Amino acid sequence: MLQHILFICTGNTCRSPLAEGLAMDWLDQHGLLGKWSVGSAGVFAVDGSEPSPEVAALLASRGISQVGRSSSLTLGLLREASIVLAMTSAHAEAAQRLLGDAPGPPIQTLDPSGDIPDPIGHGFGVYADLADQLDAVLDQVLKKVTHANNDLG
Repeated sequence: MLQHILFICTGNTCRSPLAEGLAMDWLDQHGLLGKWSVGSAGVFAVDGSEPSPEVAALLASRGISQVGRSSSLTLGLLREASIVLAMTSAHAEAAQRLLGDAPGPPIQTLDPSGDIPDPIGHGFGVYADLADQLDAVLDQVLKKVTHANNDLG
């Protein structure tokens, strides 16, 4: 059974699509793309927006295929996920409120040490720093998530 990781942030144009692209690359490098899929959504996203130019440039510079357009977080997306990784505790809380008492995946912040700040409105250097931060966090989290669920995939 294919497992699905859903990254969430506010508008689904900066942090979560960057995490989605980096996670797809990580899964590919570790031979896990056949067992795992990745997506992203935003708690206040406008459906169909493109990722920010900075995110597109960062992903392209790493040879990572462009991720899709923005999606609003829905109950359906939550139910399709095996795990939801939120950029902030507020995003995790919004996802949990949307899920309510319905059965669903574990919802947690991506970085256990704290919220991942929104780079929107800042220069390319802030986005590059965000990519480095996400690389480090994703390596730790994806190792745990994929190892913990390897019997399911």
